[in-house]
Amino acid sequence: MPRISIISPCFNEEENVEACHAAVLALFAPGAPLSGYEREHIFADNCSQDGTVAILRRIASVDQATKVILNARNFGPFRSNFNALRYATGDAVLVFLPVDLQDPPEIIPEMVRHWEAGIEVVAGARTRATPA
Repeated sequence: MPRISIISPCFNEEENVEACHAAVLALFAPGAPLSGYEREHIFADNCSQDGTVAILRRIASVDQATKVILNARNFGPFRSNFNALRYATGDAVLVFLPVDLQDPPEIIPEMVRHWEAGIEVVAGARTRATPA
């Protein structure tokens, strides 16, 4: 079964990490669009000062497909993503799924379909601003 790795950088996201985890988990549930794939969700925390780390540890303790990287300081989302890439073991890797879900996880199955069709690098771009 192919594995899809999803990397989510976070910093002080205690209000969002559970929703992000649940949204990704739902995509891989039985009967869901990605049910035929193995999931790996990597959260790269940038030294959060709120309850984010405790929540991530709790999630990872009950979900073996969730990995948590705890940075000793805030390296920013891009360096943090690069660090997380080193630990990704998927056949395909979604490099940047923000924990605040500003990019909808619902587009991941479409991206995976493009990858399965032979496109090696699939990127998303906004074509219009999201409504306020």
